[in-house]
Order: sequence, then C-alpha cells, then structure tokens
Amino acid sequence: MRVLGPVPGAVSLAEFKRATHMDEGTEDDAALAACLAAAQSLVEQATNRPLGPREVEITLEAGPGLRRWWFPCAPVVAVAQVVVETATGAQALDPARWRLRLAHDEPRLDFAAGALPSSAAPCPVTITATVGADPESPALLPLRQAIVLIARDWHAAGITIAGEAASPGALSFGARAMLRHARYLRPRVMACGLSGG
Repeated sequence: MRVLGPVPGAVSLAEFKRATHMDEGTEDDAALAACLAAAQSLVEQATNRPLGPREVEITLEAGPGLRRWWFPCAPVVAVAQVVVETATGAQALDPARWRLRLAHDEPRLDFAAGALPSSAAPCPVTITATVGADPESPALLPLRQAIVLIARDWHAAGITIAGEAASPGALSFGARAMLRHARYLRPRVMACGLSGG
C-alpha cells in the first residue's frame, strides 16, 4: 500500500505536551514531532488502522475468478478507481462493475461476474482509495493514547528518531495491550475461487 499524499498527524505537539504535563517551550519541538510521527506510524502499522484520511494506491495480483477482495486496513472512506492491467494496456473498470462493501468494519471490493479478465495468469489490479478514520472519533481515543504513551517513553529514554529506519525499542505493556485490542485482521476466503488477496 503506497500513500499518495500527506499523512495527517493524529496527536498534535500541544496535545502531547498537555497529556504528559510538559512545559511549553522547554523541549525540542522538532524531536518531539519526530517521535510523534514515528509513534503514529508504528500504531497504524501494528493495528492496520490509519488515523486520519489519506489517499493510497494498492496493487494486487487478481487471479482468475476473483469476485471479492478485502482491503489490508480499515476503514475505507471511498474508492476513486480500479485499474486493470491487460495485454492491451491499463483499463479503468466501470464503477458499475465493482462495489465497496462494509467500508468501516471489514472493507472489501465485490466484483461483478466477468469484471476481471478470465485468463489463467493473474493480472495486476491497482486500486486508488481514501482510507483512514477521523482521529477525533471517540472510538480511536485508545490509539491516540497509545501514540502518546509510546512517544513519551521514547522521549524519556532519549531515543532519537532519525527517519523511517529508526528502531522503536520495546513498548510498554499498556501500549501493547491497546494495539492488540484495536488490531484489524483482514478476512480471507480461500474457497470456491474467492481469495482474500
């Protein structure tokens, strides 16, 4: 899954400082912002729940007879287009040939019969969609709290976040429990020609 635009922050610096009783102006805001961004990335990856809407592009190999495909994350706000790569080139599927279902709980695309090529070899399908929940939603409060806990622990331990390759270290029991409880697991169906992707 490739993010096409900016990722909104789920916890602002001011919110983090209030939650941790940190005095304004006494800390390196750039370092704190890096901690918050890295903690949010970890929370989103661990739970498969993007915090804040963003546009993404997902490419899958669609086997013959594929009629149902589940997204790797939840929720899905909208699907902009579905493009199929065929021997004659890329072709956008008519929106009448696919439908987004259960967008909030178990988001999936249902394809009409014959919507995808019936060749024996899998064909690449690229889906452009907007995913992610409103970070202000009360349902996401535990995940926002997990971001605060993780960033606070990293900051207190003096862990420097230097880009995406930073090692997050061990998580506290409370943060691990929040992530485990909120994790979205993608359904998979491997019978009757259907695949969870």
